[in-house]
Amino acid sequence: MPTIVAMTLASSSAIATVAARAMSPNESQTSSRARTPGTMKCRLSSCGLNQTRMRASMEPMRAAPGVGLAAPQVAVSQRVVVIEYAEVPDDLPEDVEPPEPKLYVVVNPHIVDHSDELVDGNEGCLSLPGIEYDCVRAQRVVAKGFNEYGDPVIIEGSDLLARCIQHETDHLDGILYPQRVRDLRDF
Repeated sequence: MPTIVAMTLASSSAIATVAARAMSPNESQTSSRARTPGTMKCRLSSCGLNQTRMRASMEPMRAAPGVGLAAPQVAVSQRVVVIEYAEVPDDLPEDVEPPEPKLYVVVNPHIVDHSDELVDGNEGCLSLPGIEYDCVRAQRVVAKGFNEYGDPVIIEGSDLLARCIQHETDHLDGILYPQRVRDLRDF
């Protein structure tokens, strides 16, 4: 099983700051009203996102093998997460190839909804190699952000995908998964 490599909300002022930097000069001059991230197209090059560097940083994640990576884990000071995930049915016959994983690159992700149902699950982290513990997360989450091309995206995930979204978003907020362990004596 791959190592899982989120439940706090990003601060609205941080989102507004990144979004304001992403607006072109013409957009910022057209209105003095504050804009929300979902109402404009984010120009990632003006935010300083290096798409080539983020794609290259996925190699350590895949080699681990891992499922996700947050930009700060590879010394990129951006609110960006990369998750590569495939939903593989438990009853998939051995002679059938599993589906190709889907790649999610999410800039400035923030969780906008989550289920009340909490589930325990094993987590590990590329930042803490070789250590895995059970951690409590919401069973389902909805996150908003921008893709690598600046288009708004909404990702809804349950089970492992929800866990990955929560875990990687936590990294952006300076939280490592041991802080989500119910009983630190188990850590």
